[in-house]
Amino acid sequence: MFEKSIGRGQHKGSDHKAVQHRISGFADLYIHLFFHTARFLKPGARMGIITSNAWLDVNYGHEIQKFFLKHFKIIAIFESRCEPWFTEASVNTIVTIVERCDNGAERDNHLAKFVKVKKPLGELIPGDPVVDAVPRLRRLRDLSACVEHTGRRYAKTHPLGIETEEDEETRIRLVRQSELGAGVRGALAVRKWGYLLRAPEVMLKLRVDAAANFVVLGELADMKFGSKTGINAFYYLTPEQAQQYGIEPEYLLKVMRATDDASHSIVVTSAALPRNVFVCRRTKQELQNLGHTGAVRYIEWGEQQKFTSGNLAGMTWPHGVEVKNRKPGWYALPTYRGYSARVFWQKAYHDIYLQRFSEVDLIPDQRLYFLDPSKGVEAELLSAVLNSFVVALALESIAPVTAGEGVCEVRLEDARDSLLVPNLYKMTKAQRTTILTAFQPLKKRSIMRVFDEVKQKDRQVFDSAVLKAIGLNPKKHLKPIYEGLCELVRERIELGRLRGRARKVKSRGTRAEKQVADDVLDELLPDGPKRFPSEFFSAIAAEGKKAFVELPEDGLIFDHSPLFTGVHTKDNSYSRSVKTPAEGKFLLYAQQSGHRTAELPEKVVEINRTVANYESYVRELRKQLYEAYYRRTLDTKTAARLTQAAFERFRLPNVEA
Repeated sequence: MFEKSIGRGQHKGSDHKAVQHRISGFADLYIHLFFHTARFLKPGARMGIITSNAWLDVNYGHEIQKFFLKHFKIIAIFESRCEPWFTEASVNTIVTIVERCDNGAERDNHLAKFVKVKKPLGELIPGDPVVDAVPRLRRLRDLSACVEHTGRRYAKTHPLGIETEEDEETRIRLVRQSELGAGVRGALAVRKWGYLLRAPEVMLKLRVDAAANFVVLGELADMKFGSKTGINAFYYLTPEQAQQYGIEPEYLLKVMRATDDASHSIVVTSAALPRNVFVCRRTKQELQNLGHTGAVRYIEWGEQQKFTSGNLAGMTWPHGVEVKNRKPGWYALPTYRGYSARVFWQKAYHDIYLQRFSEVDLIPDQRLYFLDPSKGVEAELLSAVLNSFVVALALESIAPVTAGEGVCEVRLEDARDSLLVPNLYKMTKAQRTTILTAFQPLKKRSIMRVFDEVKQKDRQVFDSAVLKAIGLNPKKHLKPIYEGLCELVRERIELGRLRGRARKVKSRGTRAEKQVADDVLDELLPDGPKRFPSEFFSAIAAEGKKAFVELPEDGLIFDHSPLFTGVHTKDNSYSRSVKTPAEGKFLLYAQQSGHRTAELPEKVVEINRTVANYESYVRELRKQLYEAYYRRTLDTKTAARLTQAAFERFRLPNVEA
């Protein structure tokens, strides 16, 4: 049954029973290798596959996790944090070893092992591969036996939770598979298996000792993408440009861009920001009546400007696709495109950890995330807690390390849905005051590299205040937190450094291909692709009433059959019928775009129009990308590969023609 089901492709979603597993269109190609190889395994047989570590943490990897838990014993998952095993690969790799097992009780009782390798392979298995072949094989067998025999003393411990056994060579995390499938006590969630490889022991202890005082970030604030104007050359202007046209101050708001301030200061000083954003929502006649001739002059100047590249080259700005339907005029930045904020979130980190804060409202550029605090959450207190190294450690423990560049990249949904932060609602007034008081010295100086920052007295006082507020003793926890954070950052940076060194010897062809990929994206998508659904609403839909539909964490499947038209999760724990296929697609696309709540227009015609606009945009974008890549490479396979890579990078759906 198992082999036949896989052979019939039921893991791809052709059936809703048996071993069906829905594989996302965003999944890496190697994911299918697990299913294909499984066809050839009999009970007791094993497979070991080397892949990217991405599936441990991303949504599409959840299907692999369920597949393993249902049909295999997870013997071990290995990851090295001291060296890249494939120096020319652009991702961090893991080794996954599983054993086919059809006995459910045996699978559930099995101890899955997550192994962090702490020494280079050359030290673990020394010697020349030819001359010392026999001793190397002996050593390899010893290491294998050591891993497999680890955890025998926990055979009768129920529940087990997460146990750790560590020596100079490896750190092994043991989790019973039945608990791994149900959600491990003390871990974040079953989806984040990478956490079991990365998180230092102190993070596991924090999860147990202060479990009631942590919440995910999304419970304290709504995290959103920054503003996207449509024509930055018009909306973003310097004070000198504003003075040249005599634009009235009420139409000029400060905009914060990720590259505007390199001071490494937590506090963003609005006076130091070099750009304003033009925000005017009055008609030209209203401006004339008010005597606001500066704004009128600037608008009329913009009406004469033309696009110089892309499909709109030669057309004047008012005819731009993104601005031509704006009311009361093309120049009016919509409210939903001009959100202001005081608390900001960086998308990527190297060795300096800080989250920006402003005493006044600023409009963030689309390359920044910003946080809208929930009711009862003070903006400065939220910023303070996010700047604590307690949160920095939690972030390093969950952030997928897939870039291979030594940079910690954070997706919006990872921070919003999985990052544990101190629960501000449970803090007393005195605790909040103490944290804010200790935060002030940090606001007045530049934040240093993590390795230097932990030595600063004011930093220690501040982090101690945060620990006390969540019921933890700084004397017991502060030093391990700092050591764990520094270890994670050091490992991440060193891996990137070693990989970067190897990349210097890569072929010119590879470098040229990457340059082509970057050049095309810079030309066609300088600000990234448009975001669904907000950028595909008509003017009526944007201003009209909407129904808010909560979306599940598990991936949605869209069904359109005579018996049922709607969306549901694989296990049918979530199911929602829809009136039209377009409504089902709307919910699917909203979830794929990272939304937990879909803003569904009340009018069916607007739902249809929004979906049609998006699918048309995606199809046209794929065509543009392919043609641009082909013009530069003159190779159809390379053009197709780079196009698909761009779609996967931006998590765009593969819409049928």
